Amino acid sequence: MGGSSSTISNSATRINALQVQSSASGKPIAWIAGRNRISPNLIYYSDFEAVAKTTTKKSGGKGGGGATQKDTTYTYYAAIILAVGRGPLGAIHRVFRDKEVFSSLAQIGLNYANGTHDQAVWGFLQTRHPAEAIAYADTAYVFSSRYLLNDNAGVQNHTFEVDGRYQVPGLPDANPGDFLPGLLLDPLDGIGFTPAWVADMSNYRNYCLAENLLLSPVLDEQAPANEAIARWLQLTNSELVWSAGQLKVIPYGDQAVTGNGVTWFPNITPVADLTDDDFLSEEGGPPVSLKIKSQADSYNEVSLEILDRDHEYNTDVVRAPDQAAIEQFGSKPMDTIKAYEICNIAIGAHAAQLLVQRKLYVRNEYEFSLGWQHVLLEPMDLVTITDPGLNLHQRLVRLISVEEDEMGKLAIVAEDALLGVGSASNYPVQSKSGYQGNQNVASGPVLPPIMFNPPESLLPAGTLQIWGGVAGMGEAWGGCEIWISADGDSYRLAETIYGRARMGQLTAALASGSDPDTVNTLSIQLAAATELAAATTAEADSGATLCWVAGELLSYRDAVLTGVGGYELSYLRRGRLSTAISSHSIGSPFVRLDDAVWKYSYTSDQVGKTVWVKFRSFNVFGRALEDLADVTAYSVTLSPARVAPDTAQNLALVGAFEAPYFTVSWVAGARAEDRLVRVRHAGSNALLREVATTSTAFTYQREDALVDGALIRSYRVEIIERNAAGQAPMVSLLVTNTAPVPVTGTTVTVTGTTTADVSCAASVEPDAAGYVFVYSTEEDFDPATAGTIGYQGVSRTGQITGLTPDTTYYLCAAAYDTWSSVRSQLNFAPAITFIT
Repeated sequence: MGGSSSTISNSATRINALQVQSSASGKPIAWIAGRNRISPNLIYYSDFEAVAKTTTKKSGGKGGGGATQKDTTYTYYAAIILAVGRGPLGAIHRVFRDKEVFSSLAQIGLNYANGTHDQAVWGFLQTRHPAEAIAYADTAYVFSSRYLLNDNAGVQNHTFEVDGRYQVPGLPDANPGDFLPGLLLDPLDGIGFTPAWVADMSNYRNYCLAENLLLSPVLDEQAPANEAIARWLQLTNSELVWSAGQLKVIPYGDQAVTGNGVTWFPNITPVADLTDDDFLSEEGGPPVSLKIKSQADSYNEVSLEILDRDHEYNTDVVRAPDQAAIEQFGSKPMDTIKAYEICNIAIGAHAAQLLVQRKLYVRNEYEFSLGWQHVLLEPMDLVTITDPGLNLHQRLVRLISVEEDEMGKLAIVAEDALLGVGSASNYPVQSKSGYQGNQNVASGPVLPPIMFNPPESLLPAGTLQIWGGVAGMGEAWGGCEIWISADGDSYRLAETIYGRARMGQLTAALASGSDPDTVNTLSIQLAAATELAAATTAEADSGATLCWVAGELLSYRDAVLTGVGGYELSYLRRGRLSTAISSHSIGSPFVRLDDAVWKYSYTSDQVGKTVWVKFRSFNVFGRALEDLADVTAYSVTLSPARVAPDTAQNLALVGAFEAPYFTVSWVAGARAEDRLVRVRHAGSNALLREVATTSTAFTYQREDALVDGALIRSYRVEIIERNAAGQAPMVSLLVTNTAPVPVTGTTVTVTGTTTADVSCAASVEPDAAGYVFVYSTEEDFDPATAGTIGYQGVSRTGQITGLTPDTTYYLCAAAYDTWSSVRSQLNFAPAITFIT
């Protein structure tokens, strides 16, 4: 007869609108020169679509029964426009989407409008949404009428490598001599200068091209233009001067240089030779003042943080140190300059070298005053100065500041113009060979995991868990999702782990031993080549290196590497946390118990059942997740690993042993279910009584002692914690009841020839129960064992009869307590003498 079948349906939650994550209101349209990596802005979306996809899995059973599982997921699409920058722009070369890299827009289904002033409206908008049909003139953008979104119905993170304006023909970067005036004259994105305000830039343009100081700036945030311009001038070894109503840019270069097909020649001819006849000085003052900056205080190392085009525009730092100055004066680094307009390592290195030379070697500063006849002098002019007082003869200097007062007097600040400092050789520089990984590299499956039921001494009270160690076999393995199933068919995600567990197997047998074990060595081979570090003795003793070896918990101190992933561990602390010390054969499993071990909690009604576990691997980038259907399932039976309880704690006498009983109490040992209480004779060690109890207190009565046949004053109580797995080591307590101290004030009054009245002072003991008087005719008799008891009772006075006339007697008195009146256990006072 055929069996029945069942259908299991699982459906993901359907999202009904685009999850907008990358649209920013008020964000400026990026201004781009040269080639750089740009983050776009989502400026339009419509036509959101959720497409359901159902997959069916069938499993058969004996007799025709079986189950069908239907899983429904959703794929999301939308029409989008992503604004790239101010157009017109050139080609888009690479597309970076999340961790993926594509060589063209077509690979991900995007189209491109480069942002011309007269660009047409997207035809899709004209047809489907005419009210929203905007041409977006002067804005370059990418678009798609049905773009694949991510699983959360959002637009993935995109960046584009795009060509901006002003590129040097045949090169990716732009010439600052072109884009600087372009920004100055741009009325929309730039400053809006009139052309008459900008001087001819051909000299600066040729200098940048010959020196290969080419940049690719991106202005995508509102900021003062002077900040960007000042940085560009610093990176191109030049200075800006406002002269005769025009803005000029003059390079600091002082030697001819050839590059990129052009040769640039510096103008190093001084425009004036200044002497004492030209200087105006105050009476008694020097014609020229000199300030010298200490070389020890000058920067001798310059660092630029740039974008490396060869490594996907990741940031890199290029350094230009002057090694001779560093060795002589120590390192004096300048704060790192963020120069994200540099996208080439060689350009960055050359710009940094020019800057460090200027910072280190141009240290002399001159101040002097000139008359109105030199009014045509302006900053960046070269002049010579002659001053016998400073031993200067036609010293070539560069003017850096010219200020005219109302009387026509010129206050000049100049600096040394050391020929050679303003130029540097253009050496080839090798880009750093940083790793550029495939973000979608296959992770590879896991190695056979080691799953085990941990000893309950490892777990919080009342907790049931299975633990496991897992590691991938490939270098790209980054971790895995752990999926649990109760029937081997339907799985649910339990947790995600990252990194490899330190697990393996024994390569040699481990014999049973003592704790600590300084004889045996634990030889292991790790499944994946990870590290086991040695520890201190204190760390090993405290369990800081705790390991699980086929059920036994142990820790180690010494770890010796014997090969790739092979170790010999010694100074072993065996049987930790109440686990049994045992021998282990070759191949026994080993797991180092650390944070890489995964843990799964289950309930008591699952004890004895089998669960199946799948380990769904992903790579080190968190991508390339394996298909759950292709992953091997491993089974494990849920069976708590019981261990013997811990010993009882804080065993102590409750109150004082001053009554016809005593009580002891203790704190139960962890995992104890009950315990044995034993009472022994403290002197002979004879067992007097044994009781099984679940209580954590025990009372021993005088009546119990009489039944046990030993009314003594000193007992030993033993507590042994127990559970189904075994028993804990015994703890014991010595319990003693000391007899009352000797009484005082013993007196005798002879009332006849054969009688005498006796008395003593009252005992100071709180549990005193009576008194006993013992007499003898022997002077040195021991009242504990010899003599005659003349009187015993609760009163401290009594009468002795039956004495012999004309006889000398010796009398001793003692008090007894509620526990025992046995005179061999009492403390007698010294004897007194009386005569009948």
